[in-house]
Amino acid sequence: MTAELARFQAAVDRARAAATADAGRLWDVDLTDARWIGAGADHWYLTEDPDQPGFSYRSPFWRGPKPAGSTHGNTAIDWAGRRWANIALPLGGDTPPPGLDRDGATRLLLHEAWHACGQETLFPDGLGGEPAVVGGDLLDRSAGRVWLRLEAAALSRAVADRSERAAGAAGCFRLRRQREATAAEWNRERTLELGEGLPEYTAWRLTGADRAAVSAHVRAIPIQNSLVRSFAYHTGPGYGFVLDDLAPGWQRDIPTVRDLPELLRRATTVPAIERAEAAAEEYGYSEILAEELARDRDRADDLAATVRRFRDGPLLRIRPDQVRIDFSPQQVRQFDFGAVYGKLAWRTEDGTMLDVDGEALVTADWNEIQVPLDRVTDDPPTAGPGWTLVLTDRWQTTRDGRGWLITPR
Repeated sequence: MTAELARFQAAVDRARAAATADAGRLWDVDLTDARWIGAGADHWYLTEDPDQPGFSYRSPFWRGPKPAGSTHGNTAIDWAGRRWANIALPLGGDTPPPGLDRDGATRLLLHEAWHACGQETLFPDGLGGEPAVVGGDLLDRSAGRVWLRLEAAALSRAVADRSERAAGAAGCFRLRRQREATAAEWNRERTLELGEGLPEYTAWRLTGADRAAVSAHVRAIPIQNSLVRSFAYHTGPGYGFVLDDLAPGWQRDIPTVRDLPELLRRATTVPAIERAEAAAEEYGYSEILAEELARDRDRADDLAATVRRFRDGPLLRIRPDQVRIDFSPQQVRQFDFGAVYGKLAWRTEDGTMLDVDGEALVTADWNEIQVPLDRVTDDPPTAGPGWTLVLTDRWQTTRDGRGWLITPR
């Protein structure tokens, strides 16, 4: 067994031990039922017999060829009549980030196990998809980022010090941000915090993380990137641990309330939003505001260029029957007409592959993937600025007024 597979197996053992110790108490959901797929470049390594052709047992995994079109992301998938937690190998990529140490790898497996085993149990009617919404760029602008950073700082202090006052400040800053949000954006943030924040909280709680580590994680939102989608991985554990202090048993209410900040407001006094600016100075408001206004100025030309590129420039447009992508949650920018991903992969069962390390747009209706062209050529392109495409005979290409359109035959 390679060192990477040994690392994956060790993470599986630790995740199972954590789930066994919990015994379903946290959510009344037994995560020991989780089954994992280690998704390598060419092979899958399974923790349970899939009863599928091509798979055989070689301790400690059932091994077989990676199905064409399958995801290489960390997510829950349905395959072979069962629900699996899919984990991309090597863990954390070729150069694992600092946060994916031994405990981080265990948390990753538990996070995805919650998606596979817990999410549908708690939310049987689903949480909805991730469409682009009006105002969805709020957390990529100073108007939203300032108050999110302050909220994270207050949550971090509330976790570390068990401070009810800091928890109230976090709730106040959240309400202040709501003043800047459209109704659609507010619902998107709330839903994303349930879909990604709750499994992240679960992973930190089940691994017995100390409060200092959780506090540091909450505060470490990746401010160098867009926070449109990545924020929930940090605020979710923050609200979860604070609610453990202020409202024990809150997990029973979340399937009906579906709003972590609302549960906080029910558990403690949250200052009126008119006091937000005064309260924020304690958490570095002036410095954060200056940083975010400077970021807005520095990025204005780049954002305008992106809008022109996808609204006016030549494009390769892919219109599959259903859009399924792998992407980095830290490289997502929202626009009213769709979401732009800095890193994206699209795969189909016939072997078609699009790999993007630049810019790709998924339209607001999730019907189309678009990548920019330098120019429109006579022949269908297979590469462009920051992307490559491998296309099989199942697809047809048509030249039109925007460039090239790819659709199923």
